[in-house]
Amino acid sequence: MTEDAIDELQYTQQQQRYWEQLRQELERYKADLGATHTEIAQCLGISRQPLVVFMQDSSQGLPIQRSNLVRLWDLLTEPTRFRKKYSPEERSNRAALRQQGANALLKAAGFLPDVNEQSLEIHSNRHQQIQRLVSRLSNLPVSDFADFITLTDFLETFVTNSFPGRYKTALEETQILDSDADSSSIDRVDYWIKKNHLPNIPDPVVKDKLQGALSRLAISGKSKLNNAEFFELYMSIAENERLTNHVDKFLKMRITQCQFTTLTFSVQSYLSAEEDSLIWQDFCEASLAVEQCLRPQIHERSDLEDSVAEPVIESSITCNFREAKQDVRWRYSSSTTHFETMLAAIGRGMGYDSELEMVDFSIRTLGHKDYSLIRASSAFRPIHSTNPTDYKSYQSVWIDRSAIFGILQSTILAVRGWLSENFPDESSCRTYCETCQIVSSINDSLIKGKSFLNGYRIHQAAYSGRLSTSDYLEKEVIEKIKGLKEGVFKQYPKLQDCYESDLDRKYCVAKLACAHSALVEGNMITASRLLLEVEDFLESLDFQKSSKENKHLLKISYAIELNLQCFYRGDSVIFSNHQKWRTELQNFLSQLSTYIDDCNQNSGQFASDTYMNVSELYGRLARLNFCCCNADEIEDLESAVRYSLMAAYCSAKTGHQHRTAHWISNAGRTCVRLGEGDRAKGFADLADRIISRASEPTHSPEYQEAIRAEVNIARGERLLLIEKDPARALNYFLRSLKGSIYIGFVRLIADNLYDIARASKDLGNYRIKKSFSSAFGKSDPKTNWLLNEDNQSWQENKIAAEVIQFINKIDKEEDWSFVSIQFKEQAQKIWRGLANFNDPSNSLPHPLEAQMEAEEFLNRVK
Repeated sequence: MTEDAIDELQYTQQQQRYWEQLRQELERYKADLGATHTEIAQCLGISRQPLVVFMQDSSQGLPIQRSNLVRLWDLLTEPTRFRKKYSPEERSNRAALRQQGANALLKAAGFLPDVNEQSLEIHSNRHQQIQRLVSRLSNLPVSDFADFITLTDFLETFVTNSFPGRYKTALEETQILDSDADSSSIDRVDYWIKKNHLPNIPDPVVKDKLQGALSRLAISGKSKLNNAEFFELYMSIAENERLTNHVDKFLKMRITQCQFTTLTFSVQSYLSAEEDSLIWQDFCEASLAVEQCLRPQIHERSDLEDSVAEPVIESSITCNFREAKQDVRWRYSSSTTHFETMLAAIGRGMGYDSELEMVDFSIRTLGHKDYSLIRASSAFRPIHSTNPTDYKSYQSVWIDRSAIFGILQSTILAVRGWLSENFPDESSCRTYCETCQIVSSINDSLIKGKSFLNGYRIHQAAYSGRLSTSDYLEKEVIEKIKGLKEGVFKQYPKLQDCYESDLDRKYCVAKLACAHSALVEGNMITASRLLLEVEDFLESLDFQKSSKENKHLLKISYAIELNLQCFYRGDSVIFSNHQKWRTELQNFLSQLSTYIDDCNQNSGQFASDTYMNVSELYGRLARLNFCCCNADEIEDLESAVRYSLMAAYCSAKTGHQHRTAHWISNAGRTCVRLGEGDRAKGFADLADRIISRASEPTHSPEYQEAIRAEVNIARGERLLLIEKDPARALNYFLRSLKGSIYIGFVRLIADNLYDIARASKDLGNYRIKKSFSSAFGKSDPKTNWLLNEDNQSWQENKIAAEVIQFINKIDKEEDWSFVSIQFKEQAQKIWRGLANFNDPSNSLPHPLEAQMEAEEFLNRVK
C-alpha cells in the first residue's frame, strides 16, 4: 500500500466519522423532537430514499451542503410549524433547540459553526488553561446536580477572593445628582478597569448597565464599593447580558417590592384581667389540641406551645413587567418561614411551582460590613424529567443590597431561562405575560371576596355596579378561570401545565364560598345548584395532574358545606343519627392530619388554607353539637365549647377577626346551655371586643351594629336562661334580630324569633313598645325601625323580607305574651321553608320545629 493510499484512507475515515456523527444527531432529532424520516428529508430539501439508506448505513453519505443543515434546523424549530400531534415534551425540545442554535448539527457534520455563536470571552494568554477547566467541568459525572452547583459556587467564590485587594475601596463617594454625574460614573468604571488591569474590555452595553447600577446604589446610600463588590457586580451584569440577551422583551421582569404581613393576631391581648383567669386557659388548651391534631408526631407540650406561637405570614411580591408596563402582585400566606412563603408566592404567581424545583440557593456577603452588597444565586431543574440522568438546570446570580430582593431577582432570572424555552416566540411570551396578570387578579379577587364573606358583608360589597360578594366572585374569579381554560390553555398547553392545578383549587374555593353565602341567606336552590356543580367538577378533576393538596382539602371543604346544607334542610342524616356525622367529621380531621404528614416536606408548617379548613371542620362539629344535643348528651355539648374555641384559634391564626368572634360567641352560647353564666359572659365580652377593634371607618353604623348580632343573642340567652331576666333579654334579642335581618343571616333570624318567643311568653303586662324603646331608644312606638327593605344591606332576600312584613303587622301596643306564639310560628315557618325548598307546596316539618314546640331546642341542660 502506497503512502498516498494511506493518506486517502485517513481522509475517508475522517469523513466517515462526520457522517456517523450526523446520523446520530438525526436519530436524536427523531427521538427528542418526534421528527420522521419524511419530515427530516423535506426540511433538508432532499428525497426520502437517500435519507432512509443513510440512516441504515451512514457510509453512504447524503447529497447535502452546509445550507441544507441550517435549513433543517430552521424548519424543525420554527414555532409556526409546530403541529398539534407533537407532545408537549417534543414541542418544548424543539423550542429549546431553537434557542441553542444550529451549531451542534453543523459541527456533527464537520462544518464550521455559526460565527455569531455566543462564546466565552477568553483572553488569548489564558485560553489553554480555561479550556482545560471547561473540559473537566463539562465531563465531570455527578449524581446530584446540587453537588455540581456547590462546586461551581466554590470556584466562583475562590475567583472573587483571588481578586487583588478585594476588600479595598474602589469607588469613593459618588455624587450622582451633579450635572456631570453620568460621565463621572463612566470615568469611574473606566478607571477601575484600567487600575485593575482587566484583560477583557467590557461591551458598551455592559458598561452602560454597570453605570446605571452604580447610580442606583449611590441613590440608595451605597456610595463606596470594595473591589470584590465591584468585580461581582461587573461580572453579574456581563454574564446576565450574554446569557439572556436573546430573551423576549415580554419576559423582562423586575421585582419592585416585597412585603411581609403577620396575619395572626393574639386573642389574649383582647382579654381583661378577669377574663384572663376565667377563660384564657380554655383557649390555650383548645389551641394545643389543634396543633396536636395537625402535628400528631409531636408529643411534648413545650413543642406544641412553640407551634401555637408560630404566626401565619403573608408575603406580597410586586413585579414589574417592563414591556407591558404593568405591575403584578403575587401573594401567599403560610406558617412557614418568610423565605419559603415568598418563594411559594413567586412560584405560584409565575406558574413554575408545579414544573420546577429549587435545587440550590445561596446568599453571601461581598464584604465585612453590614452595608456590603450580597451575591444571591438560585438554581432550578424540571420536576417531571423523563431522563433521570438529565441534569439540565436553570441558574442565575444577582448582586444587590437586599438579600430578599437578591434571591427573588435571581429566581426570576433563572426561571426566565425555562420560560424562554417553553414560550419561544413573541406571541407566546405576550400571552404568558397577560396570563400572569389575570391569575394575579383572580387571586386578589378571591382573597377580597372571602374576606368580605368572613365578615358577613355579603351584600355590602364596595364593588362597581353594587355587585353582591357572590356575584363579584362569579365575575372576577369563576368566569375568568373559565375564560383561561377555554381560551389560552387550549392554545398553549404549557400555560395549562403551569396554572391549571392552582386555578382548579381557586375555582372550587370560589364556588364553595358562593354556596356558603347562599346557605347563610337561606337561598337553598342556589346553594344546591352550586354544590352540585362542585361535586361534578371534583369528579371530573384529574387528581393525577392536580396536587394532593387539592384532592384532600377540596373534598373536605365540599363535605363541610354539604353537611351544612343537610342541617338546613332537616336531613335525617343529621337529626336521626348524631354519632354518624360526628364520626364523619372526625374522620375528615384524620384525613387532613394524614395528608399533612404525607405531603408536607417540612412537617408542621402549613398554608393558611389548611388552618381555614380545620377551622370550619371544628366549627361544624361545634355548631351541630350545640343545636342537636339534648339532656342525654351533656359531654358532647361540653365538647362543643372546646370545638368552638379550636375553630376560633384557627381563624385567629389566619387573621380573620370577625370569624374568630363568631366562633367565640358560639362558645358563649353553648356555655349558656350548660348553665355556666360567668364563662358565657366572658366569651361574649371577648367577642364584642374583637369586633370593636376590627371595625373600620368605612363601615357603616348599621353594619357595625349588625355584626354584633351573635354577641347580642349570646348575651340575651344568658339573661333568659341563667339570670331569668326575660325583659332585659328581649332587648338583646331585638337588637340581634335587627342585625341579622340587616345582614340577611337566616339561621340567626330564626334563632332570634324563637328566643323572643321564649322570653315573651310570660310577659303578660309588658308592652311591645317598651321593649322597642329600650332596645332602640325610640320614643315613638310607631317608628318603623327596620321595616323599610331599602335600608337593608341586601337587595333581595325573601326570608328576611317576610320577617320585616311580619314585624310590620304587629301592634306595638299589645303585650308581649299576646304575640309570643306568633314569633315561634314565624321561626318554625323559616325552618319549614328550608326543608321544603324543592317543592314549596309541601309542608313537611323540619325536625327543629318539634323541638321548638316542646321547648327543647337550645334549652338549658344543666
